[in-house]
Parts: sequence; C-alpha cells; structure tokens
Amino acid sequence: MDMATRAEHLRLMNTEYGRLAVDFAQALAGDQYVTAREMLAQQLKSEMPEERLKDRFRKLIFGGVVAQIEAMEGYDQYPDKPPEDIGGVCLALHCHEQDKPLMSHNAFLMVFVKREAGGPRIREVRWG
Repeated sequence: MDMATRAEHLRLMNTEYGRLAVDFAQALAGDQYVTAREMLAQQLKSEMPEERLKDRFRKLIFGGVVAQIEAMEGYDQYPDKPPEDIGGVCLALHCHEQDKPLMSHNAFLMVFVKREAGGPRIREVRWG
C-alpha cells in the first residue's frame, strides 16, 4: 500500500462510514453473512437474505480468499446524496485462489452508509 493510499485508509477508519464499510467487508470475507447482513439498512436487509449476500460476495471474489481489505477512497459529498447518507467508501479486496496464493486478483465494493435508528447502516452496495 503506497503512502497516499495508507493515509486515506487511516482517515476513513476514523469515520463511522469507513469503519462500517471495512467491518462489512471483513464479515463477508470471514463467511459471517449473518453479521454482515445486520449492518444493512432495513430496506436493503429485506432485499438481501444471507444466501443472496453470500452468493453475490462469492461471485465477486471468484470463490477465492480475501487476503487484504483496503478502504481506498471515501466520499462525504457526491451527486444525488440523500440527506440521511453520511458517506460512501470504495473498498479494494485483494484476493487469491483458495489453494494458490500466487494466483491473485482484486475485487471492489462501493458501500454507501446512512444514518438509521440504531446507528449507521449500509444503504447500498455496488458489487465489482
């Protein structure tokens, strides 16, 4: 990770939305789909049962293993930002094949976080 990327990652880890986005990706990478689903806003949760969440994530990483998660870029302001949103984060997932660590690839998630009763929750996930 270069110095600029590391600085942005550290900055985002000091925000509610950055921490939630990374926690979400870590839960997915750890096959903790119930935990990941609890981080979703009510509307998204109703559209995304655990099995669908698992399927989307496994396809994103081509069934491999996530070796590292980086919060690459954060957004406090963006076009058409709903008033309840607190930020968006682009995450890079550095992956490799199950038994072949030298066969690596990257995957990306874009996560938008809003304020909801009970705290910040993920309003939208863009896969890939």
